[in-house]
Amino acid sequence: MNGRGHPSQQATLDFLACQSALGPRRRPSVQARASESNLIVERPAIKQNGAQKKEIYKGLEDSPAKVERCIIVDEENHVVGEASRQDTVGKRLWGRGVYCLVQNRRGQLLVTQRTEEKDLYPGHLDVVVSGCVNVGEEYSDTIVRELSEELGLKTVDRKALTPLFLFKWVDEYCRIWGCGYHYVTDCETFDLQVEEVQWCKWMDLDEVEELIQTARFTPVGLSVLRRFLKERHLPQS
Repeated sequence: MNGRGHPSQQATLDFLACQSALGPRRRPSVQARASESNLIVERPAIKQNGAQKKEIYKGLEDSPAKVERCIIVDEENHVVGEASRQDTVGKRLWGRGVYCLVQNRRGQLLVTQRTEEKDLYPGHLDVVVSGCVNVGEEYSDTIVRELSEELGLKTVDRKALTPLFLFKWVDEYCRIWGCGYHYVTDCETFDLQVEEVQWCKWMDLDEVEELIQTARFTPVGLSVLRRFLKERHLPQS
């Protein structure tokens, strides 16, 4: 996983202050360099029915994430209680989630591959760092925690973290009030969380668009990216 990405057209990036941060948790990790040399296995999008459905949602029976306590909300995003992640996802309870696009100052987007141990969309590619809002957290707390955990960032520059928009997402697997974020970093080496992320790679936006045609991506991440590009009018590199 060695090598560097090539420069692309400079993107116009917004910088807004975000709120308080939580420190990173202890977790197994692996050093990884975002590079041009990662192998991506391109596969057609799978149909979301029958036996293939397990490729998208396979449950949390053997995952430590099943003990995670998530905030539960109603259809208007008012907090009404809490539940385990296993129940939140398995019973399609309304929850909150964060979804962060990560770019460098060359305008490249960080693309990751989810591990096969993920309960939702195992093995899929992703254009966002994401996670459920836990009990005691605000959206801003959660995204800083997820950036710290998944990418191993020791500090998250809050001036480079932009809250984008709230959105409602409903599909056959989950019901979420999500908050989109945008983060800018020129970090080349990431301390990846091995339970969550297989590898990461900086990619030009036109490369991402081409890859979307053949590879399996998480649909929520793609939705956040589409809306971001439409509203921010970033050049396609």
